Amino acid sequence: MTNEQLGDRLGQDLSRDLSQKVVQHRDDFYQFFVGRYVEGLATLFSYSCDKPFNKMTLEIALRMGYGVAYGKNKFGNPCILGYIQYNNGFNYQTPDTLFKPRRFTGADINYIVPDEVLPERAKTHQFVEIWDNDGANTGDFVVFWNKRIQLVNDYQVISHYASELAEIVASRYSLIMQSKIMTVFAGNVGDETINQLISDLYNGNPFVKLGKQFDVEDNIIKVDNTNLSNNLAQLKTEYQNEIAELNASFGINVLAVDKESGVTDAEANGNLGYVTMNGNIWLESRQLALDRYNKRYGTDFKVTIDGNAVGKLAGDTTNESNNDNL
Repeated sequence: MTNEQLGDRLGQDLSRDLSQKVVQHRDDFYQFFVGRYVEGLATLFSYSCDKPFNKMTLEIALRMGYGVAYGKNKFGNPCILGYIQYNNGFNYQTPDTLFKPRRFTGADINYIVPDEVLPERAKTHQFVEIWDNDGANTGDFVVFWNKRIQLVNDYQVISHYASELAEIVASRYSLIMQSKIMTVFAGNVGDETINQLISDLYNGNPFVKLGKQFDVEDNIIKVDNTNLSNNLAQLKTEYQNEIAELNASFGINVLAVDKESGVTDAEANGNLGYVTMNGNIWLESRQLALDRYNKRYGTDFKVTIDGNAVGKLAGDTTNESNNDNL
């Protein structure tokens, strides 16, 4: 960071810069919160497979709305073959997506594996999806989807809560700056002496130079900021509530009740049914693809919710061997 950039961050003309700081702080938070939350969601599930694959790639692709084709390569090893661009969103006016599911072929796949490891059936466009209509007795690959039917886009949910959280963070940041500026300085518009004085005090300078003409009683007005600590505490509580709502909507266990005196197990898990219901939305879709693959090839691949990520929601379903494969 250059000296010029550092000066801009500290702010030399506070009458102009402080409001920009709050807006920039809010926008920066929104951007990194959405990215960080999506990164966290990518670790939510554990896959038990004979051959490892990059679950981060799989999960982020699914959250973005892509289908991910999973099958065997030329050497008989299961792997991610590629991705499918297809809108599986349900439209109430045209319910074909719900009642007439499509069987995908190799022509729908954007392959990510090299040509030299593709099976000959894929090269000759004979690849077809494994599906339930024939008891998963035919086909070459399965397709993972984030949800069986897309009614709500995950990114829209994250963006909604990120916007609310960003406003809370902006308010908190504004209050923190207000706590540093407990004094109002009266001066003429464009008075560089006053502007420099304010900048020095805001940036932590313990000493400032004043001219003999500066009248402390006339030019300095004290501001009562005694309620700032209470306001900050309330914002912290609201921030935690928003995070809890967001986590619960994605199947991550959170406290149903939060009290200073502590909570009982019953209170802490009072919303476990709601959290479990949400978690199953994504879990069911992923396991459905593996169930079809298992029937076709006689394997026993599973996907589970990572107990370390969601607490009691996963119970004893975590599989230690999963961590070795991923």
